[in-house]
Amino acid sequence: MASQSVALPPWSDLLPELLGRIAVRCTKPVDRASFRAVCRSWHLAVRHHCPRMPLTPWVLLPNGSFLTLADGHRDLPSKVTSYGCFVKPSSGAGLHRLPLPENTTCVGYSNGWLALEHHHRGDYSSLSLHDPFSNTTVPLPEVDAISAKAPWPRVFDVLKVLMRSTADDVVVFMSDNSHYPLVLSLPGKSASVPEPQAPPFAYIIDIAFLGDRLYGITKAEDLFSFDLALHDHVPAINSCTRVIRHPGLQDPNGYDYLLQWSDVEEEEYDSEDGGSEEEEALSDSEHASQDSDEYEYDSENEALLRNQVPLSVDIWFDEDEQPPVRTTTIRYLVESRGRLILVRRQLRMPENLPRYTRKVEVFEADTEVGAWVPVVGGLCDGGQALFLAKRFSKSVAASEYGEGRLDEDAIYFMDTAEVFHMRTGGISPALWCLDFWEPTWAFPPDLS
Repeated sequence: MASQSVALPPWSDLLPELLGRIAVRCTKPVDRASFRAVCRSWHLAVRHHCPRMPLTPWVLLPNGSFLTLADGHRDLPSKVTSYGCFVKPSSGAGLHRLPLPENTTCVGYSNGWLALEHHHRGDYSSLSLHDPFSNTTVPLPEVDAISAKAPWPRVFDVLKVLMRSTADDVVVFMSDNSHYPLVLSLPGKSASVPEPQAPPFAYIIDIAFLGDRLYGITKAEDLFSFDLALHDHVPAINSCTRVIRHPGLQDPNGYDYLLQWSDVEEEEYDSEDGGSEEEEALSDSEHASQDSDEYEYDSENEALLRNQVPLSVDIWFDEDEQPPVRTTTIRYLVESRGRLILVRRQLRMPENLPRYTRKVEVFEADTEVGAWVPVVGGLCDGGQALFLAKRFSKSVAASEYGEGRLDEDAIYFMDTAEVFHMRTGGISPALWCLDFWEPTWAFPPDLS
């Protein structure tokens, strides 16, 4: 007698309660996202029969590992601790990890997408955008073509990636190459760059979107507004206007390099004008400073320095302490509820001791009067928390992350996990010691 086959019910017909019990065991965000993506019934089961996975910002390392604010120093891998004698090396067994494609490094994050650098044979690399939760990858051959044009010796490291809205819209790349400090991309389709080495682009140290408009600051804390547009499906900067001219900063050592924009009269850039008097004036001053330099470099080092953008942080030694303590000033530009916020931070880096934040100042851009206005006691709307890093910064509503999980009117610094409380002016102790250039904040989606 022939055996009769029994038709098994499809996976989508499993009881929602059972699916919810299974989903609870998916403790990793990527696994939970994969579970939800199977079909509509599984998605609904997660929403209605599975406790919500708590939202928490991530400190994402270049290899895809990440920390959360709840992680202690025992979760740090040994190579992370090499930047300071702050935490004891460990195996890093408790570290969380995102599955990245093979031979890739994370160089940025924006709006749920990772910017990945793919390392190929022959010292060749390429860039892409990658959504780890949907496993979607968008190659960026148009950006690769621009980076390949970087003058020898080739220097084109991505410093920051910023999406205006989605992966189908304009994406801005900041690099350390003075010829191409800003690259505008329509992912997978087209890209453009401002005129090589043209001011103010080579002097921009941080950028932020406010609506559809891009803003950038210089080390002198001048604020520029960039009007972006699409010309025949190619993103471009239509015009550039300086909206805040900083009256001048007093450098601790008396150097005037912070003021290199103070004497500039021309305030607007037009993408169709080509060179300008402003550009020529700056170029002349740059050549003059190179001629008077007391050091001599070989041709390769000279080309390397010429092709890199100016250092975006100020570093000096505090001679009042013995031995002198190295201190750096880091500036962050971030949008918060329709306002542009500038955070100026002094970070102390004593030798063989953990780094710590010495001072934090917060300003809001008043574009009508053209000035940075000090913010005291908290952000204007309240209830916000700022997460700052050189690669990505974001303002979030503290209430979205659960009661008591985030402090309101607080600034979280990625490299040390210190928290600056704006209402009291206090700074919580550091939890770890990371390079402030390499990792980035990342904000996983709500997987409920």
